[in-house]
Amino acid sequence: MGAVVVRAVAIVTAADTDAGAAQARAVAPLESTRAVVLCGSDAASLGALAAELRAQTQVAVFCGDAASDPASLDELILELFDDRESLA
Repeated sequence: MGAVVVRAVAIVTAADTDAGAAQARAVAPLESTRAVVLCGSDAASLGALAAELRAQTQVAVFCGDAASDPASLDELILELFDDRESLA
């Protein structure tokens, strides 16, 4: 029996702050991280961080509050990172 590696999409809230950006930088290079979704309201900061992390993992930007709009965040993640169809 082989090992199973589960790769997750990491959602980083307040990624447009120093603390949030540090979290994103910490999870991006992990083997278990399939992608990072950067959330926040400062589009310029999120874009710069996304450009920095893109060499390490897939990155998406959610310019908004993930807590107040979870349906839109779910839709973004499913649209970009859901590969169940390729498993059929």
